[in-house]
Amino acid sequence: QDLRANVLKLVFDILEQRSEPWARADVLGTMESYLPHILNAGDFRSVALILRETRLLIRRPGLFTQEEQARLDALTGRLSEPGVLQQILQSVSEAQTPPSEEDLGELFRELRPAGLETVLVWLPKLPANSAVHKLLASASDRLAEGSPVEVLRLLRLPESEALPAVIGLCGRLRLQAAIPGLVEALAHPSPALRLLAVQALDTIGTPGALQG
Repeated sequence: QDLRANVLKLVFDILEQRSEPWARADVLGTMESYLPHILNAGDFRSVALILRETRLLIRRPGLFTQEEQARLDALTGRLSEPGVLQQILQSVSEAQTPPSEEDLGELFRELRPAGLETVLVWLPKLPANSAVHKLLASASDRLAEGSPVEVLRLLRLPESEALPAVIGLCGRLRLQAAIPGLVEALAHPSPALRLLAVQALDTIGTPGALQG
């Protein structure tokens, strides 16, 4: 049996069934301290289980107080912190037995805009035909399309290692909201990056992009 999964399910049952503040606080504190442990252990199956159960509970109306909702939301949000996400991707790339596509898909679906820069930096380091690369590329597309503010922020970071990738992403996805940032990138000191920005604007092809 997968004893860790069995125990996690029991803990989530307690979180769902016991509404006393002390019980909720105890379980949430345990989960907050346990998540880094299983990330360090590379146990992505258990991470995926935590994400799945947390998502189901958060959707239950009236189950938690606002404070408890915020703590559950922050639990999954930690995965998108640059340091944590870098650790996850390092573990995945070095794992002798790669995590299943299902578990990785569960994890990458929970990534938030704060993780976009780390994702774009790591993508070129992964084998292009691997399942990890495909899942991570899909996550980067989703984050870019849903987070124009974060895309613009990255375009305005001239020293970011992710800048070439985010410019290419804007062109490939034809992100019209990114046009102001791409126009600003035309002033970058690197000719290669300026060329990428020109190509992205040309691909977007709207009057605003072509004017830029």
